[in-house]
Amino acid sequence: MRKEKPRSKKQSQVLSHELAQYECHNITPLSAQTSIFLSKAKGTYLWDVDGNKYLDLTAGFGVAALGHRPSRVYRSVLKQLKELWHVLGDVYPSREKVDLCRLLSEITFENWENQRGKVILGCTGADAIEAALKTAFFYTRKKKFIAFSGAYHGLSLGAIGVSGLSYFQTPYEGLYSQLATFIPYPHCFRCPWKNKGGAQGCSRCKALFLELLNNAIGKDCAAILFEPIQGRGGMIEPPEWFIPLLRKVSQERGVLLIADEIFTGLYRTAKRFGCDWAQVVPDIVCLGKSMAGGFPISACIAKEEVMDSWPENRGEAIHTSTFLGNPIGCCMALEQIKELEETNEQLCIGQKGEFLLSLLQKLADRWGCLRNPRGKGLFLGIEVVDELGQPAPALASRIMALMLEKGIIILTEGPERNVLCFTPPLTITFKQIAWVGQTLEQVMEKALKKN
Repeated sequence: MRKEKPRSKKQSQVLSHELAQYECHNITPLSAQTSIFLSKAKGTYLWDVDGNKYLDLTAGFGVAALGHRPSRVYRSVLKQLKELWHVLGDVYPSREKVDLCRLLSEITFENWENQRGKVILGCTGADAIEAALKTAFFYTRKKKFIAFSGAYHGLSLGAIGVSGLSYFQTPYEGLYSQLATFIPYPHCFRCPWKNKGGAQGCSRCKALFLELLNNAIGKDCAAILFEPIQGRGGMIEPPEWFIPLLRKVSQERGVLLIADEIFTGLYRTAKRFGCDWAQVVPDIVCLGKSMAGGFPISACIAKEEVMDSWPENRGEAIHTSTFLGNPIGCCMALEQIKELEETNEQLCIGQKGEFLLSLLQKLADRWGCLRNPRGKGLFLGIEVVDELGQPAPALASRIMALMLEKGIIILTEGPERNVLCFTPPLTITFKQIAWVGQTLEQVMEKALKKN
């Protein structure tokens, strides 16, 4: 058997040392073993400054849905760069902004309910969440929200207030507003109500959740904010009753329903939106990440009646930014979304996800430290646990580092960072997925031997 040649990290180590001198030490974790600096990307692959090639199972935090530098989007950028780089987005915008807002309406509320959707563009996912919170406030004139434990909605001060991960909230306690009441996100593997009774127990969990939800909705509640599948919370796929129950309760109690589709939207789960699996239409939906395939742009889209609750512009927008409606970003988003709409069936996202999930299940059947492979489409995760079934973040981190040595980039998520996550470009091939399974098997043998 040919011995693998160790990967050089000489240039990455030099850059790590230099970055440590100039960047806030909280931002980028730097180590001689796992720090790499990227220099090139194409398709499903990344290259670092030392010339090492990696298969990207993160799609750059879900951004590169069509792979890195997809040809159609790339050509549109080159064309746009010759014409117009920047505009006064909320004063003198470009045609690209008009076209993008129309397209976002068409794929959301016009498709769902044959009614127009209206849009607020932003630069980040947190921007979209902030716009959604403000929209809910204007429509209801109420200022509290229901959110979920383990939720991640961004790190701006408003978004932190509705995010349910303590390691993001705790350092800022006293700085951000307590906007939300948090209730458990239903999780069948780690049930908040300790259910071990199968379908009968799940019915009990539904009743307990319903009671919690109704009790949490006070007279000042504007909206329920949810992720169809939690991402940074640990790739948690809720039971089938969860999203329909949120819709039912929100309508009964007169509060809005906000879907955070920043990670799950635009075919990541094999349907256009994660909430489409439940055939539920939210009142507001937030998009980001894969919208433009590599340009920072996001969107909050709401039903026309809901969005029209904002005060009219009397010469000054009260929610805007310097780069709102940037023509390069709008141009990229238009081409990215159009290509996803035209090619999603050819990409076989559901079949690829089922194949990868089957490989993860085989690994879980062999090793007891891998448990509960889960997810939809190419939005998958698997837990790494110890002998008692408790989260094993050190082992998960070791697996991630060994996969990097083998030329595969994966990340860990969850409150304990013990969940291996698989969110590759939707263009990944079946052959590449098979290689991932083979490589992970080799890595597990090495990781457990060391352990």
